[in-house]
Amino acid sequence: VYGNAVIFHRGDRTWNGNTFKSDNTYGMDRNTPIPQDTVLTVNSSGHIINRWGKDFFFLPHMITIDTQNNIWVTDVALHQVFKFGPYGGSDKKPLLTLGTRFQPGSDDSHYCKPTSVAVSQDTKTFYVADGYCNSRVIKYSITVTSDGKHAVNKITEWGKTAGVMSIKKGPYNFNIPHSLTLAEDKNLVCTADRENGRVLCFDTDGKFVRNLQPEGFGGRIFGISYAKEQLYAVSGPEFNPFAPKPVGYILDIESGNIDGTFQVTGGLQNPHDVVVSPDASTLYVVELSPFVVWKLTNGQPQAASNTPAAAGGKMAAVPGNPNNNNQQQQAGGAGSTPQQILLNGAKKLVPTSSGVLWAAVISVPITILVSCCLAIRKCRKKGKGTMPDTNRKNWSLGDILGRSKEGFQPLNTDERDGIMGDDSDSEVEEFSVPAMHA
Repeated sequence: VYGNAVIFHRGDRTWNGNTFKSDNTYGMDRNTPIPQDTVLTVNSSGHIINRWGKDFFFLPHMITIDTQNNIWVTDVALHQVFKFGPYGGSDKKPLLTLGTRFQPGSDDSHYCKPTSVAVSQDTKTFYVADGYCNSRVIKYSITVTSDGKHAVNKITEWGKTAGVMSIKKGPYNFNIPHSLTLAEDKNLVCTADRENGRVLCFDTDGKFVRNLQPEGFGGRIFGISYAKEQLYAVSGPEFNPFAPKPVGYILDIESGNIDGTFQVTGGLQNPHDVVVSPDASTLYVVELSPFVVWKLTNGQPQAASNTPAAAGGKMAAVPGNPNNNNQQQQAGGAGSTPQQILLNGAKKLVPTSSGVLWAAVISVPITILVSCCLAIRKCRKKGKGTMPDTNRKNWSLGDILGRSKEGFQPLNTDERDGIMGDDSDSEVEEFSVPAMHA
């Protein structure tokens, strides 16, 4: 909000196997909302300058800041989307409420565990990723009268027929649309189709344009962000223990080719979301475990900037209560001590989808069998092998932006150990970084 970071957290709540019933209704106490303030505004030095949101939310999921500094949030337990004024407004009551309280559904008045919101620069259009059950994206128009009344009209939706465990991978078959980003200069809205390991881009009316899934792309894509004709994406940990580790990608949004990658010291372990500044000079990557937000810049490490919020802010999150004493921040200018924000509070992550859990279990023996076969085959070659293709260029962010080969530099190299993620967002909250161009 106004250039400051915003944290949307779950306080004393967790997401585990008992949180939702088989019909996706909230299975915990519906009479007791989170007693802690769930929305915290933090300045560039890490100090909390505003807090609100207690006794309202039940299981926060994501937060977005629009160009007028309004705050859009989703609550998966309530199955609702809310819009608040800057800092929650004077009365801390939502300006707009969409969805039916505690009632999952797939019609025009219901959501089922909505994941993300993207808002146009003129704030007259917004999109909702109705992610975990309905696997659809909905486009709305919105007008606000002089007395503050909101009129919302649904324009279209797509992807509704695809379920969470969908096997078909057509252009409208999402398997958890987890993150949204707008590329308004290209007339595109793109979705991170998480469990299908791809990014699907549509025109702003929902017509399929392209599938971004180049060779070498991660198998699970959690977060995306757009700036200057390039799409930034982060892959998450996979169930296959032999799969490549998580990494950040820079894609040409037109061709879908990988222009570059980005990484942090020690390697990303469990990234959940990414946001890029409008000029593509700064990246924020959030990890769930360890619970770390990385700031990467093109050049030397810098202190967190106080740049005003830009269009369509994308947010990321971490679990735990940001008020605890384990929060750490080291601030410094260029060339001084790197900076990061650490929030602790990891708890055991429990999958909410038994189908995905069984798929993970079954994949292990199959993977081991295939690996053994490949090893035997390799041994039969009697030592023959190939050298890496040294002519192939390994792009770094520095190559793309014309700077040093080191490219983006992480502002902190500290790490924390923790539990890797699962199919659900169990105990996953979003640590929101300053609003950036979506």
